[in-house]
Amino acid sequence: MSRILIITNGNYFACQILAELFRVRASEISSVIVVKGDYRGQTGVRAGLRLMQQMTLPYFLFKLTVYMLPTVLRVLRRKFAGFEHDVPMLIRRWAPGATHISVSRLNSSRVARFARGCCPDLIVSVSCPQKIGAELLKIPRYGGINVHSARLPAYAGLAPYFWVLANNEKSTGVTVHRMTEKWDAGDILAQHDVPIEPRMSAFGLFRSLAETGGRALIEGVDRALRGEAGEQQDLRKRSYYSHPRLADYVRLRRNGHSLIRWADVWLER
Repeated sequence: MSRILIITNGNYFACQILAELFRVRASEISSVIVVKGDYRGQTGVRAGLRLMQQMTLPYFLFKLTVYMLPTVLRVLRRKFAGFEHDVPMLIRRWAPGATHISVSRLNSSRVARFARGCCPDLIVSVSCPQKIGAELLKIPRYGGINVHSARLPAYAGLAPYFWVLANNEKSTGVTVHRMTEKWDAGDILAQHDVPIEPRMSAFGLFRSLAETGGRALIEGVDRALRGEAGEQQDLRKRSYYSHPRLADYVRLRRNGHSLIRWADVWLER
């Protein structure tokens, strides 16, 4: 039986992507690392202030809403019974034997010791806020794979669900790829299309991407554990995006889209 180590920030969308993996391969999920720090390992107010400086205020508030959703939905757990919104809920229901830790800095000696002790065959990264270093990726015999919410090689980098709306794309997708030293550049193990509806919000699109991403992840894990290399990306077609700025948000709005509609949050699927 294979042993899977999951690395994630545990946000709302990460849990939606991971839910199918927990259901299908529960007995193989041996360990989970939840990364609470930002890309510099900072947490709390300091991390929030740094993030706010890097992006436009509407998008920062959107990110804050997504960050707070698991806590809000946990408080309202009776209304949303049976719907796992955070990593502890997923573990308790599907993989109670899995060991798990929370860290602010991923690439540390503590995490390396923990990962080696878990003896994983595969690392699965979902919404990890920090780059997984070469030391960690060398531990599992099948390396590591990541879920990216776009059709790579296009829209590598941050917030692809935002950028496709700002650029008025009509469709996007999800890619499961092998992790390498370069961001979002590894060989592709699974890729599924997702349509973009008129006037769709970034939150609504991300939910659709998360649903599709869960199915794509199962396919990607299957191929990775069979030792398949995947298909190389044509990096000549690569595009890369970072944090959105105000002008980018204005373009998104002019295209008829929004960041969030509250009906998206409360609608159960």
